[in-house]
Amino acid sequence: MAYDNVGLEEWSDLPHAMPDQRRAELVAQMVASGHGEHIMLSAGSKAAVLGGGRAHLSNVGNVLRYFVPELAKAGVAQERIDAILVGNPKRVLPIQQDPAGGAA
Repeated sequence: MAYDNVGLEEWSDLPHAMPDQRRAELVAQMVASGHGEHIMLSAGSKAAVLGGGRAHLSNVGNVLRYFVPELAKAGVAQERIDAILVGNPKRVLPIQQDPAGGAA
């Protein structure tokens, strides 16, 4: 499951905006329900920055800077956070190797 729109806070007028704290709680509930190995995060970055100069923007850097600490506050263990950020995407989106040993 790809959980999208991290950083799209309640200041946005988009219908799927909500506080990242609430998003973190929802991810924590999915992890607690045994779905941690199926979760990946996305920020929904676009060419245009959403929200101007606001602290939480929908981009990958802010997932790491702001959302990961919210996951920890919501009770998600560091091991599970690492799986969500690294292990799960690595498993689901493997980089194929060319015969010479480099990334294809």
